[in-house]
Amino acid sequence: MRARVRWKAWGLVLIGMGILVWMTGYLGNTYIRMITEAKTNVSQSATESTSAPEAQVTLAELNYWTCQVGVFKAEENAILEKSHLEQLGWETQIVSQSPWTVTIGFAHEQEELNELREGLKEGGVVNVAKHFVVPGQSYKITGSGAEQTAQILLTVHSFLETTPDQRGDTLSLLENAMTTSWPKKLEDLQQATAYVLKAEQTLDTNSKRLATLRLLDKYQNTLNELKK
Repeated sequence: MRARVRWKAWGLVLIGMGILVWMTGYLGNTYIRMITEAKTNVSQSATESTSAPEAQVTLAELNYWTCQVGVFKAEENAILEKSHLEQLGWETQIVSQSPWTVTIGFAHEQEELNELREGLKEGGVVNVAKHFVVPGQSYKITGSGAEQTAQILLTVHSFLETTPDQRGDTLSLLENAMTTSWPKKLEDLQQATAYVLKAEQTLDTNSKRLATLRLLDKYQNTLNELKK
């Protein structure tokens, strides 16, 4: 009788130990699974939160006329000509490569350059009216300030494609843009925009054309950087 009681007691002990082992394994696996899932979720959240901001901007084709004062096969010769003309008091830009083209002024129609061309001729600067096209294209902008960069490019493009007699609204947009903090990569474009706004308020028509070509140059440089 006593032996039978002892065996029952041992049986209960073994059953209890088995239950304990099972619960330990079950709870351990559950805990490990919960920790793994938590780490996975944190990793996914971290990836989502650190993904670089991006924006897409589509800029239409831009047509303009300018006074071409030199075309060169070598960049260094174009730079020398640009420097020479600026010493004479003419602000110039190199608007194309291979060949390198040195130009002065910006207009939407060829006839708008007549006065500027005459002034250049009187100063001994040979020139021809030349038509250029900045192709339309879409750009993907990534990184800090992507959305702001896209909006600024649209605003500058709108100003460049608008004739002087219709620039009221686009001038206001440029002025509003200048009250914001620009991304550092747009520093040159920002300075050119500030100069254009000053020219529009205080300078003569031909000086405005020179300032607008400077803005175009910085605008194109920015687009070229986005292509890289």
